[in-house]
Amino acid sequence: MEKMRKKLNGRFSTRLTRVILLLVSVTFLVTFLVFAMDVSKQYRIREIESQRSQLNKTAAQIKALQSTIKNISLLIVYNDNVQTKITDQNESSGKLLYAVRNVNDTLSEYLHIMEGTEEIMIYTTDGRTYTSRYTRGNFNPEKTEWYQRFLKSGRKSGYTQVHRSVPTSGGYTIDVISYVTNYYSITNIKEKLGELFINMDFTQIQKMVNLDSTMLTGYCLYDSDGNPLIEHGSLHLSCSEILKNSKNGIFKQKSGEVYVVSQEMEDGWTLVSEISAKALMQQSFLSLIKMMTIFVGIWVILAFALRYFIGRMVRPINELSKAVSSVGKGNFETSVEVHTEDEIENLANTFNKMVIDINVLMKESVEHQKNIQKMQTENLMLQINPHFIYNTMNSIVYMAKMSGNPDIADFTNAFISLLQNTLRVRNSIYSTVEEELKTVQSYLYLQEFRYGNKFTYDIQCETELLDCQVLNVMLQPVVENAIFHGIAPKNGVGKIKIMIRRAEQFLELVVEDDGVGMSKETMNDMLKTDYIQKSGIHKIGIGNVKQRILDIYGVLNGLDVESTENVGTRIIMRIPFIKTERIKDKTTEI
Repeated sequence: MEKMRKKLNGRFSTRLTRVILLLVSVTFLVTFLVFAMDVSKQYRIREIESQRSQLNKTAAQIKALQSTIKNISLLIVYNDNVQTKITDQNESSGKLLYAVRNVNDTLSEYLHIMEGTEEIMIYTTDGRTYTSRYTRGNFNPEKTEWYQRFLKSGRKSGYTQVHRSVPTSGGYTIDVISYVTNYYSITNIKEKLGELFINMDFTQIQKMVNLDSTMLTGYCLYDSDGNPLIEHGSLHLSCSEILKNSKNGIFKQKSGEVYVVSQEMEDGWTLVSEISAKALMQQSFLSLIKMMTIFVGIWVILAFALRYFIGRMVRPINELSKAVSSVGKGNFETSVEVHTEDEIENLANTFNKMVIDINVLMKESVEHQKNIQKMQTENLMLQINPHFIYNTMNSIVYMAKMSGNPDIADFTNAFISLLQNTLRVRNSIYSTVEEELKTVQSYLYLQEFRYGNKFTYDIQCETELLDCQVLNVMLQPVVENAIFHGIAPKNGVGKIKIMIRRAEQFLELVVEDDGVGMSKETMNDMLKTDYIQKSGIHKIGIGNVKQRILDIYGVLNGLDVESTENVGTRIIMRIPFIKTERIKDKTTEI
């Protein structure tokens, strides 16, 4: 039983913890899903922006390189020394050779302005070649395939395709890309003197276009014609398709791949990178795993915290549950101390008061039952069958009638009626107002014989109150008290008034007399359940009636006495208003 009680005491805490954890878990799950979707979306945006930033940074570096090459070409074009030596064609061969060397030296000086410049060369319209490399002989670019392709593009300046450089004296060549621009006369801007070539070591550009390919399927640098200059990995779409569908430098495919485009470079160059859908998903999943780990950690900590705090909150309830179980076993001395300063403390205080009240009520109930049993025992004692009394009284009535004395016959008949009403066996301790009034009328009739014209009486009771429930022999002792203590000692004729009336949920039985009244001491003696008159006779009177009203109905002010000496006395009996069916009481007259 003790194990079962402990198990029951722990159920509420467990259930409460489970319910709260379930609500928290659902809240966490919904929050996590919403947060995860947002984080995943933000992560994709952040990763795409990161790739765009990387691409734009690379494009800016390439553009800076292109601008530098263009600026070098302008410096060379506007160099007076170079212009003078190239345009002067009337000098002797010796001076001409000196002029060529002088121009070559000047071009060599420009060669060192930017790292990675492999060669600077001017090819004049008359077929002469000026170059920063002294080992080179005459050069005719028109015989090269890469220059022919440049001419076909129709551009006056720009970059060629990647090609091999002219071999050095040791036969060494590298991949270069040439910047080609027309070389005009300064004095006559319409006069074309030739073309300027600046060859750039292509590895310098390759170093710049070295993107972090962790998230990329591939990237590519395209020239103005859409031909790839640098490729890494592979792109699933062509440059033209990407440019056609991109908006603000971004093109997202339904399959998940994202293309980032930058066209910030000169000469129509385009840099494109393709972000892998799989890589994006994997990185998003990893970020979700990290976030889930954090959420689970928070959930575990919260679960332990909830368990602890709920345990503290439920502990007073468990104490209250133990106290209730103890009371259920009959221990009404149980109390519980709770100091939570909340509703639980109010509940505990109410429980303690309830246990005290139950204990008091049980003691009162036991005493009440004892009193009822006592009255029932007394009632049983009255069930002794006094047939000889009735027979004797009937003989007296017969003899009075035979002797011609009707007063004795009427007196005896009234006495027999009084005995029948008070000594008959009942199934209940209750009677009706009608029965009580009959008993009182028989009693008053007898007292009229005794006192003659000493008093008159008046009974007031509405017909609808005759069926109301009252206690057996409740009214007669009070009327007897009015006659003996109020009317009998009075000089002259007295009056007794009996009123039965309803006062809301109560029935009031009032007995008034205009007798001598009584002192407070006499009233206190009268209200005792059993007091001794001066004659030494035990008198059971209104004190007994008051006690019975208290015992049966629980009404504390069930009987009030108002008395003034030489004025009179009023006794008010107050009991609950209860109607009974007008069915003849199943009694046995004895």
